[in-house]
Amino acid sequence: MGPMASFDGLLAWCAVQQALLSTSMPDYDKIHNTLPLRKIFFGNGDDDNYVYGASNFFVESGKVVVLSKTYVNKRFPIEPASKYLPGYKQKINLSSGLNRSYRIPFTTLSANQLLCHFSGDADAVEKLLRKWLRGIGKKTNIGFGVVKTISIEIDATANPLIFPDGEAKRVIPVYAAAAMGVTQGLDRRAPAFYRPPYAPRHPERRVECIIPNETRILGGY
Repeated sequence: MGPMASFDGLLAWCAVQQALLSTSMPDYDKIHNTLPLRKIFFGNGDDDNYVYGASNFFVESGKVVVLSKTYVNKRFPIEPASKYLPGYKQKINLSSGLNRSYRIPFTTLSANQLLCHFSGDADAVEKLLRKWLRGIGKKTNIGFGVVKTISIEIDATANPLIFPDGEAKRVIPVYAAAAMGVTQGLDRRAPAFYRPPYAPRHPERRVECIIPNETRILGGY
């Protein structure tokens, strides 16, 4: 697995799969807006200005089983580029120069347990996960990352947004970080989705966000 996704994003995927049983054109906005998770509002009271109370998935230190590298081939997108260069027939050099192909290494880990914290309707969340979550991570289509058990436990001390020292557990918009209680890692910023991009009235929610500490999320690696 690479950088962990937020739990509300994965739960939204499960909810979409369920909606596809009854229609081929589900209402994505409604699905994401009605997940069985607690909404935490910020800003000026806008009903659309919120994050779900759900952390990223994370791995506890010592739970990583295998740490390795996987490689992805990056090739120049010839077909998409041709749309912007009508009539351009010159062959693109993929062996050298600016457009050459790259073999890019990515750190990959295998863990025997993933954790997340969330606030919401535990029964409804468990029902969605058990019905639709068969695997997680890379290469689930060929049998890797099979989910064997799902366990939901009550933890009254857990905060789904931040670690006890003020580090973010999930992606949070920069302008809402203080209101959410983030006090550490405020310089760790990047443009990101803080909700899936099909949220209502905002098809593009890519804004500057506080990003969780990847080393901490991945069990110290």
